[in-house]
Amino acid sequence: MKRFFAVVLSILLMASILTACGNSGKTQGTQSNGEGKESGQGNETKQEGEEPTKLVMYMAAAGNMEDAAKVAEKVNEYIKPLINAEISLNYINMGSYSEQVGLMIRSGEQIDVMFSFEGDTKNYIRQDALTPLNDLLEKYGSGIVEQIGEDNLKAAYVNGTVYSLPSLKDMAISRMFVYNKAMADAAGADFSNVKQINDLTDVFAKVKAKYTDKSMFGGAGGNAKNFEVWDWDVLSDSMGVLMNYGDSLKVENLYETDEYAQLCNLMRDWYEKGYIEKDFATSSETWTSRLQAGTAFGGITSYKPGAVEAVEAQTGIDCGYVILTEALSYTSSIVNTNWMIPASSVDPDKAMQFMDLMYTDPVVANLLLNGIEGTHYEENEDGTISRIDPDNNKYQEYLGWAYGNQFITKVWEGNALDIYEKTREFNASSLKSKALGFSFDNSAVVNEITACTNVANKYRTALECGAVNPEEILPKFTADLNAAGIEKIIKEKQAQLDAWAANNK
Repeated sequence: MKRFFAVVLSILLMASILTACGNSGKTQGTQSNGEGKESGQGNETKQEGEEPTKLVMYMAAAGNMEDAAKVAEKVNEYIKPLINAEISLNYINMGSYSEQVGLMIRSGEQIDVMFSFEGDTKNYIRQDALTPLNDLLEKYGSGIVEQIGEDNLKAAYVNGTVYSLPSLKDMAISRMFVYNKAMADAAGADFSNVKQINDLTDVFAKVKAKYTDKSMFGGAGGNAKNFEVWDWDVLSDSMGVLMNYGDSLKVENLYETDEYAQLCNLMRDWYEKGYIEKDFATSSETWTSRLQAGTAFGGITSYKPGAVEAVEAQTGIDCGYVILTEALSYTSSIVNTNWMIPASSVDPDKAMQFMDLMYTDPVVANLLLNGIEGTHYEENEDGTISRIDPDNNKYQEYLGWAYGNQFITKVWEGNALDIYEKTREFNASSLKSKALGFSFDNSAVVNEITACTNVANKYRTALECGAVNPEEILPKFTADLNAAGIEKIIKEKQAQLDAWAANNK
């Protein structure tokens, strides 16, 4: 098997160092434990004396993955009798994952199964660096299609071809305000009339009167842009969106809409009233760290089943919440994390057979996501699982939302046992953008998107946390966007969307 190495740099949540690379195990296969497929029920029968195919998988990591090789050995014991393949599990820290894997893709390194974010996937498609999956899905992936669902799979099509498979997670966007319940109760705050974000102003006034030294709004998401997502379809990059839950196919400049101006004006009002900390635009603190430290009353994050409980577990705070936007599904909300087979795969057929197990077999899915039972986790009396040694766990793959199918894995303590059923219901009941299934090909406007993104990065944080006056700064923002070519992007996006709609009547 080819030797592998790690290269350099960054993309998303946190920057650290390269975590762990696991080599495939060499132990003889065993029978299923009864929870997965029986030996001989795989997609291909092992030929007598045939050497197992050596597959390589790359995945982002958010914690210590020192035991990746041990987990790979257990995976290989299970999959060898099923598909006659072995997998090497390789993990790169989330902060540098995209750039390192991108360099490996460009240099032709063997990668057979790989995790990716939507923006990176589009780059790989432009580079002809991915294996088309249509035929492979038909041959080996009927279980994958059943798990993902035909409607969700439509979001993965790019000009009639499937290059990647979406991870099964919350596939709709709904925003909520999460708050310190004890503070709200002590201040006599009433959330019963809060239906949208500006309704929070009266609540903040009441809580601020009692807690004069606290900020009321600790931010959204990671702390920077408070309206990265809201009640519009971002159409991949927010440079031309569908407003009002994607209820029409008219592409608009988000930053010139009345709604965006109103949101910025609301943030300015909160900022001037002291509801937002003055150093918000430059602080590295997240809203959850502010909530945990007791310096902020609450913050905005995405709603999904179990989300509030996750905030409580992270912060140790008893939380209340109120939903601010309805759940909306659109292409990017479905394919923002996905799995693929690079063109450098040594055996795309085997790679697809392995991905079928990732999406359909609880034994494989649990090993990849949770590690080894009895080593990394144990089952509790209520049917949930917990870490055996939380302070020294050597397989800390916390990214269930990024894996192929977390819905067939065990449930971690602190969550309801039916959390995955509820998440599927949440996805199914969401509003659907009229452009659901449309994937924007940005190859004709890459330079304009880069230029406009740089402009947005210059202005948005300050505007969306109230640090600047929108009446003064918003016109400068939109003027710079126009100079950078946003109208060309919108025109191209509208033309592609119109053509897509005509073919999908």
